[in-house]
Amino acid sequence: MLRYIRVLTVALFSIVFAVTSYAQDEPDLVRVILNQQLSQSHFFIADAEGYFAAQNIDFEPIFVARISDASSYALLFSGEAEALQGAWTPGIFNAVTRDQELRAVASAAYDATGHCPYGAFVVDEGRVDNFDMESLRGATVTMPAGLTRFYLDKYLTDFGMSVEDVVFEDIPQAARGEAVMNNSIELAWLNEPALSRLVNANELDVLVGAGDIVPDGSQGGLFIGPTMLNRDDDLPVRFLTAYLQGIRQFNEGPTERNLEILAPILEQEPESLAEGCWISMRHDGEVYIDPVIEYQQWSYEQGEVDAIVPVEEFYDPTYIQAANERLAEMATPEATAESE
Repeated sequence: MLRYIRVLTVALFSIVFAVTSYAQDEPDLVRVILNQQLSQSHFFIADAEGYFAAQNIDFEPIFVARISDASSYALLFSGEAEALQGAWTPGIFNAVTRDQELRAVASAAYDATGHCPYGAFVVDEGRVDNFDMESLRGATVTMPAGLTRFYLDKYLTDFGMSVEDVVFEDIPQAARGEAVMNNSIELAWLNEPALSRLVNANELDVLVGAGDIVPDGSQGGLFIGPTMLNRDDDLPVRFLTAYLQGIRQFNEGPTERNLEILAPILEQEPESLAEGCWISMRHDGEVYIDPVIEYQQWSYEQGEVDAIVPVEEFYDPTYIQAANERLAEMATPEATAESE
């Protein structure tokens, strides 16, 4: 019944509000838990270009070191943040099982097939062409817990192994490349910008990218908590309208304007930022759900998830669908004329 009411509310507001300026005096505050990564750049673009402001939203980023930590989700559940952009983790499914108000409502970054790898498993330079997969049996590897271990398990399955055949060591990303190069570990997971920097310097080689293991899999999702879920107006749709505008501008690539916005926020030189792998982002912001279902099942089999959660209990696509409809309406000549 609750889901039916939400769907009806979203549909109603999608019809009533088809313009990008609002009469209310005070903008709505939307606080989003983020970190300063290229994969979250659509927020910074939407803020800098006034897309949030046009939806009468005061956007406030809350930067944290590790989004997947329980403390980050605690901010969401307590109402100290409205949304969180982060990777899929067992904790998301467990939170829903334990009756926390949490829904994935959109996705952005994903591992497009044939695209440069934004995240990959790397080995020491010069080894990849003749890499012996059996050398991983009993070897020490490093990567974050969660989704990347799922990737590794899927990859190892093709060679008659699993994550049970390797030894995990927790090493910060900044030190992983050096650990591979000095042979203290056999395999590491790296994301941008470290991945491009070390591969382009001929210090490491990519063994396999995420998109080659889980084609078109979502890196994560946009999750909203109780303060957004319990709104009785169109704020979620307005927020996601600006979110989509940020995605679509990001997908133009390292343009002069995008580099101008992002280089200072990401603390990179424009030249090095332009040379890195610009991850793919979904034009419509919807979650490709099949790999998420597979990941949840794997996490359950690993004993990390309490119970299998039905998709409709952790993902609600109605908000992003309404935002796509609103953007389409905004692009019509009639809407353009009305806004002038």
